[in-house]
Amino acid sequence: MSKRCNIIFDGNYLFYKSMCIANNYSSNKSKKFLSDQEEVNILIRKVATDFVATLRRFQGYHKIIFTKDNHSWRKEYYQEYKANRSTKESNIDWGNMFTAMDEFLEILDERGVIISSQQGAEGDDLMYLWSNLFLEHKTANNIIITGDSDLSQVVDYNDDVFTVIFNNHSKQKKFIAKKGFSNWIKNHEEKVLDVFGDDLDQIFNISGIDLIKTSMNNIELVELDPSYISLFKAICGDDGDNIPSIFSWKNDNDKIKRITKLHAEKLYNKIIDRFDEINMHDLMTNYSLRNFVRVQLQTTAKIKIPQDEWEKNLDRNITLSYLNKLTIPKYIQDDFLRNSKNIDKYNTDSFDRIDLLENTKFEKVLEDTSDVFNILDKINEF
Repeated sequence: MSKRCNIIFDGNYLFYKSMCIANNYSSNKSKKFLSDQEEVNILIRKVATDFVATLRRFQGYHKIIFTKDNHSWRKEYYQEYKANRSTKESNIDWGNMFTAMDEFLEILDERGVIISSQQGAEGDDLMYLWSNLFLEHKTANNIIITGDSDLSQVVDYNDDVFTVIFNNHSKQKKFIAKKGFSNWIKNHEEKVLDVFGDDLDQIFNISGIDLIKTSMNNIELVELDPSYISLFKAICGDDGDNIPSIFSWKNDNDKIKRITKLHAEKLYNKIIDRFDEINMHDLMTNYSLRNFVRVQLQTTAKIKIPQDEWEKNLDRNITLSYLNKLTIPKYIQDDFLRNSKNIDKYNTDSFDRIDLLENTKFEKVLEDTSDVFNILDKINEF
């Protein structure tokens, strides 16, 4: 049976990316950006433009899901999580920023976009849960829109459906997919649609396979092993999220050293040589595998890692960085499953930026914003 394609937006990434660009064109640097309504209007214009420009690339999509961060459960688990990010001394009026985001989400909700936000969950958690839901039940293909490299660990495919990432962060926009995806998509044959079944409406909707094949004609495809991303985060940590390296030490010159990307790459190759794959589930629960990885890392980095410190830090880093049902708290997964049952009631509109803001408080933005954004709009269309 032909499967359609859902578009899953990293909502916070879209807003922060648009905010940074809009802030660069702010005329008054003596006050906080977004402290007046005109600048908020400009931000909404930019977000709406980028949102619709992205959707134009994927004509024939089925549902649109827009995720939003909430206070993270990871802060309760590890208080230093993202503690390096301070908004107090920023030149951004964060109150107006979050208000603008909520107002934009109301507009999307009225147009049939599924707004996904729940207590304790970050957008990363929700993007994983949505894509995994469609993948497990083989009900839909998924394109996740984000510039966050952490999400690369969720790319996947099975016999019927796929999850890929469209990274629009760089000038060279690209798809990120699981290794082997290009051969999978090339050889994949759609199952014959049962015209007498319950999915007769799918005859008139482009399949996810056709949609992605069309999009791949002019967008680079990068393939990777998602398990490497998970291993790398577990071993090296994440400076952006304030997750420490799994081990640090002082060298002979009393300088602090830590596990590096090169160490992680060598470790990855040793695991692949021995087991052919990385099983993150086993790395969480299998003592023999955990100890094998520790010994190999010691050899690679030429250090001694105490067993108790290794166990504690490995559990911490996997819990904080690995997007999986084994790490995301059960109450978040239960809430998600309850909320996801309402997906069929959403009928997503087709979008044009002017129509999107029409009959809202931001309608006049189209007339009032500067020529700079008219130029940016044109750029985003290509």
